[in-house]
Amino acid sequence: AVSQRAKALRAEGREVIDLGAGEPDFGTPAAIIEAAKRALEENGQIGRSADAMIARLEAVVLPEQRDAVVDRIAARIEGQIAEGRREAVMKFGILNAELRAEPDLEAAYVWFSVGRAIGVIGAQERLDKVADALEPEALQAAQDKAVAVFDASAFARAQPSPTAEAPAAAPATP
Repeated sequence: AVSQRAKALRAEGREVIDLGAGEPDFGTPAAIIEAAKRALEENGQIGRSADAMIARLEAVVLPEQRDAVVDRIAARIEGQIAEGRREAVMKFGILNAELRAEPDLEAAYVWFSVGRAIGVIGAQERLDKVADALEPEALQAAQDKAVAVFDASAFARAQPSPTAEAPAAAPATP
């Protein structure tokens, strides 16, 4: 429903950041359905923050399955990034910073940096937090990689070139 609404708003010409999870290519595991039911019974709603999603993931996925689930989520987000979907950039940063069993802060920095470059709200705050956690050498490597990733992305091609010349002014009329 969320993705359909976002698509309808885009069709109207409005800028939309779609936070819907997309159409899964697999059925919802029974344990996740049960966790959602419990959440609804406990407080009338399912948590919407990244922290709530992480807690739910930890509650319903066996530790030995977590990496496989996160890898499947990552593959879906990478596809969204390849399509140039802006909201996927932050999802991928959060996945690397918070969902992985071993956080990949350099990868998170890269994607939060891309988010900042394309003007995604909240990217700068997350970027600063991750930068503070990285050692100087790792931070430099992440910054270099962020530039390369952005330059090769669909997002860079969508941005106006800083070296493009402005159109010539119209000649003055006498």
